[in-house]
Amino acid sequence: MTQQPAKRIPQWLMIDLLVIVVSLATIGLFMAIHDPTTREAHTPVAHDQPAGDRRIASDYYRHLYSH
Repeated sequence: MTQQPAKRIPQWLMIDLLVIVVSLATIGLFMAIHDPTTREAHTPVAHDQPAGDRRIASDYYRHLYSH
């Protein structure tokens, strides 16, 4: 009995998988750089708050989206 050659993955599928992996890695890198826990040190003040109650903008937006 003769041995059949191994089936190969098509080149177009390999390229698609490579694009997906690189895209996910890029998204993960940007998410790691833009970590919300380190954002408060350089976030502008929320100027739409009354002058006596100015909070850091990230706290203001955290309050908006916490409900």
